[in-house]
Amino acid sequence: MEINTYIKIPKIKLPDNFEQKPENYFIHIDDKERMQKYITQIDDNYLEGAIVMNYNNRPIMTFRLWDLVGNLWAYLLNAVEEFLVNGKSECYLPDQPIKIEIIENKYDYIIFIIGDGKYGSYIIPKIEFVQSIFNEAEHFFMRFDEYFTPNQYDFHVNQLVKLRATLASEF
Repeated sequence: MEINTYIKIPKIKLPDNFEQKPENYFIHIDDKERMQKYITQIDDNYLEGAIVMNYNNRPIMTFRLWDLVGNLWAYLLNAVEEFLVNGKSECYLPDQPIKIEIIENKYDYIIFIIGDGKYGSYIIPKIEFVQSIFNEAEHFFMRFDEYFTPNQYDFHVNQLVKLRATLASEF
């Protein structure tokens, strides 16, 4: 599973066809040179961006679901934590009424549903999904600390440590 985080270039209105050339509107979180170009224009309390997920080269979450990316990472972590306890969970995109559901499926798989299926329903190996979420969330929080207000996501970094320990004890 591949997950990448992108930051929306500030003060640019997205045209209807923005997904054809997303690099014109979004910056990969690891592109330090481009990030530095816009850093003073970006509001780290209202950080718009996208989490782009692919499984077996199949798009799951795309740029079309861009939102408040820091909040979305926090919501996804909370949803994974609830999923690990209850076998199912849900959250919403921070600024849109689009629900994300994680449901336990048989044979160590999960069903990942976006927007009640409007944006897709995917069956993904549970461990691969959870570990990928943990790894990219941690990567996002690390980059956020480098670019913006350090320690803003400390609660979630600590949450990741606990969740990884829980996952290790279960598997």
